[in-house]
Amino acid sequence: MNKLLPLTVFLFVLLATQAFGQTDTMLDLISYSNHFLNSVGSVSRNYRVAASSEDVARIGALGGNSDVIDTPLEIALLSIADGVIEIRPPEANVMLPANNPRLADLKLGAAVLQELQLLRFLGDTAAAGRHEAMLQFITGRGNVTRAEVEAFYRNGVRALVSDMVDEQFVRLKNEKLIVPNANALSNIKNALTEFMLAPSVTTYKNLLLTYNRGNAKVSVMEIR
Repeated sequence: MNKLLPLTVFLFVLLATQAFGQTDTMLDLISYSNHFLNSVGSVSRNYRVAASSEDVARIGALGGNSDVIDTPLEIALLSIADGVIEIRPPEANVMLPANNPRLADLKLGAAVLQELQLLRFLGDTAAAGRHEAMLQFITGRGNVTRAEVEAFYRNGVRALVSDMVDEQFVRLKNEKLIVPNANALSNIKNALTEFMLAPSVTTYKNLLLTYNRGNAKVSVMEIR
């Protein structure tokens, strides 16, 4: 499993850090969380003290330490807590609208689900359990169901993968490099989407095999 880690993490982080302009797509956690950081890169104290100790403990527990809120996902979850949501920067409110709790919970639920998928694949059952509990907390608010969060995540991943692959295709074409044909592009999109939606050794191998068909220098034997 260790040999799977670098590319696996890269793929999930890449999807999590795409810049999305639309309000109905998955949340750009990095850009969003930056609105809540101080000059040294930690969460500004006024946001932390505005939240209840219960919310801080619940959110901080995602990373295994209920006293620390430092990841982009934890910051995003903190930002909609009572007391914090009222003092958020206007830029953050555009990305995660306070007047649309359903959309906010869809975005946050999808972000939690994305990390949950990665943790399960990597075998971190303790962290996966904490993320599962957070997902249940979000759906328990009554704004969205688990099925709706999963559908939002699936649709978001499909759209992001398609955009990413098309963007790279245009780059290769502009640089007059060898580009895959339409069938190869479709296969790449399908393999990457399948892996992101259901990460496993099988879907990972299929992803590398698909890549190998266009690049003989990469050996699928490396994943054994």
